[in-house]
Amino acid sequence: TYGSIHYKTNDYHMGLKYLLQAYELYRELNNILNQSRTLKSIGAVYEFFKDYQKAKETYLKCISLSESIDDLNGVSNALNPLSGIYLKENKLDKAFKTIEKSIHIKEQTGDNRGLGFAIYGRAKIHDKQNNFTAAENDYLKSLEIHLNLTEHVGAMMTLNKLGNMYFKIGKPGLAKQRLKECLVEGESSDHNLIIYKAYFALYTLAIKEGNTKEALNYLEKYSENKERVQRRDV
Repeated sequence: TYGSIHYKTNDYHMGLKYLLQAYELYRELNNILNQSRTLKSIGAVYEFFKDYQKAKETYLKCISLSESIDDLNGVSNALNPLSGIYLKENKLDKAFKTIEKSIHIKEQTGDNRGLGFAIYGRAKIHDKQNNFTAAENDYLKSLEIHLNLTEHVGAMMTLNKLGNMYFKIGKPGLAKQRLKECLVEGESSDHNLIIYKAYFALYTLAIKEGNTKEALNYLEKYSENKERVQRRDV
């Protein structure tokens, strides 16, 4: 729990330290369930460090452990970010099959929070394929689930991606609306990583519109929040 608190509030190095300690303790206790859950978080930290190969290996190990004890939610929890890695590798078919399996399991187990994140994962694949109608539908489904559950980080992630998608398809008004909603959600969550991405998107929008004063304000906010993430990682 201590490790999770650190990495979920941008202190990734300290988070990894405690998560690895927890994992070793669970191995000594032969506690498969918590080994799997801890590996899921460790994989997320490796992703932040852009060590995607190590993250992939960690998620696959997590899936294997969860399958050994028939922990379906443990399997689907790791399938979701694994799909994201395949997406980064441009293996779109593999990414889509992986996230569809995660969604199917979440529907089967009734894990609504996890379903919100899984649908968000599928939206990103549609977005990457320029299938914007399907992407928008999935982003909005995911957002509805996150808002209903008061899942601030999930809502922020979805609003940020929605804003960037609207910017990409030439809908600056909707882009601004969603990005600003992301920042409002950010007031309830100490997650500067998503906040600075939203500020950068708003800065880019303002530059495109020729609004220099607004652009400089967003650039300053972007720098402040990015520095907070980097400072905690030193």
